[in-house]
Amino acid sequence: MGPGMADRDRERATLRLFGGPALWRSSGEPVRLTQTQARLLTLIWSHEQRGLPRASAIWLLWEDEDTPRTRQRLRQLLHEIRMRAGFRPVAGEGDEYLAPRTELVTCDADEYRAALADHHLRKALALHDRGFASRLEQRGLTEEYEDWLLARRETLRRRLKDAGVAAWDHFRPASAWSGARDAAEVLVTLDPDSEAAVMKLAEARAMTGSPEGAEAAVADFLGRMAVGFTLAPESTELLERLRRLAPLTTKLAHTAPPPPPLVGRRHGLAIARRMLARVSEGSFEFLLLRGEGGSGKTRIMEEVWKEASLAGMRCLQARPVEMERRIPLNPLLDMLRDPFLLRHVAELGEPWRAVIASLLPTLPEGMDPPVVPLVAEASLSRRLYDAFATLFAAAAADEPLLLFIDDLQWADATTVAVLQFVQRRWRTGALGIVTALRPEMLAQSDALAAYLSETSDLPVTTVELGDLSDAEARTLVDVVAATELDPLVANRLCALAGRNPFYLIELTRDYVAGRVQLPEMPTDAITLPISLRQL
Repeated sequence: MGPGMADRDRERATLRLFGGPALWRSSGEPVRLTQTQARLLTLIWSHEQRGLPRASAIWLLWEDEDTPRTRQRLRQLLHEIRMRAGFRPVAGEGDEYLAPRTELVTCDADEYRAALADHHLRKALALHDRGFASRLEQRGLTEEYEDWLLARRETLRRRLKDAGVAAWDHFRPASAWSGARDAAEVLVTLDPDSEAAVMKLAEARAMTGSPEGAEAAVADFLGRMAVGFTLAPESTELLERLRRLAPLTTKLAHTAPPPPPLVGRRHGLAIARRMLARVSEGSFEFLLLRGEGGSGKTRIMEEVWKEASLAGMRCLQARPVEMERRIPLNPLLDMLRDPFLLRHVAELGEPWRAVIASLLPTLPEGMDPPVVPLVAEASLSRRLYDAFATLFAAAAADEPLLLFIDDLQWADATTVAVLQFVQRRWRTGALGIVTALRPEMLAQSDALAAYLSETSDLPVTTVELGDLSDAEARTLVDVVAATELDPLVANRLCALAGRNPFYLIELTRDYVAGRVQLPEMPTDAITLPISLRQL
């Protein structure tokens, strides 16, 4: 292949240093290289933008001085590579060799650097696992080249580890757990005996819906340690908190595919985090997430639940449903099934213990049937409210307590009255109530509407979740599609979904899977996915 041939007529080549060095033409035909040629290509392409001084190349290859004889030997080597590979192995002339980074030749060393820069840690780790220049034969290597190769491998390993630490510090505070999991996987692969890295991996796996994976990461680590090794107290505490997440994360894992990262809800999540901080300091807080169906209320509640559990708070959950809204105290009775709350019921003094126990469909093992003292009918509601207030105060004194009630618009009037009573008479203790409702389903005559409107002495922190912005909607579409869609397609999806997050996610998934076709006109002609029709 002549030097004057136009680039478009030249055959492309691919150089693989990880698991190599190996060189292929675009046709898939391997280029046979001698060990010396392979060593030189590895040197040139590993020096990135700095270039490889000619004297250094000579010294590393042959441990010889830069003389006319060795320069001629190097020129011959470069010429042989050019004839075999079909491209110039170096860019420019002179005393410094640069890799010819053109479209004619690609190298996975460049892919590795790009993956680190873009937080594509899985790709970088896959390359690293192949081993840098792992196919170079030891026989014939100079000591200088061996030392350089070891140093280069350590540099690449250190860069990957630094990228993993940086990615963890970036994704973990933002609750972007998929990215945090990738970062933790890298850190454990590079340092499997690091307890800190293993606990990061356990945390990330649990938060992405795999409690079994979290337990497996810790079990594998303990299996490698010496007999008698025990986890540090902070690791043991974190593991216990992660185990509390198992019921929630297991339930979420069964709603595959996994939810995409939160887009356009940073402000709401930041408000929720400030609420968590105030609760942890010992105050009462009421957080209300308002928005239409599919706006992201439940998703934010799930993120708050996970972060609160990791912070050591006790989280209890209930979700009222429309058909059961006439059952008094139904959401609170769901919470009473939790062993943590049942233990506090058993420890209550009388008559509060008997009042609460009388509401339970079944008594826990070891609890005697309650004997509720006779009281006047007019005092019954007050005693009931006092019992719940006493129970929540006792539980919150044990550890910070969060009550999660989704679809609050379906809560019965008695439950709403209990929440209002507890908030009005709360004195001290860490208690937070996190709720969500669809405002279009809340009648102004409801007791709940009156409760939420009393902002003077019953403060409620409200987060309004509207539609995403145009930019946020486009970002969410690309994230769900796992690629950057054609602008016309992305804009059409945004228009059809009305920038509602849930609609966007479902429509994009169905479009990518080929289950839905995008009509040109009109917008309402599209056949909605089943999930959207159900909503």
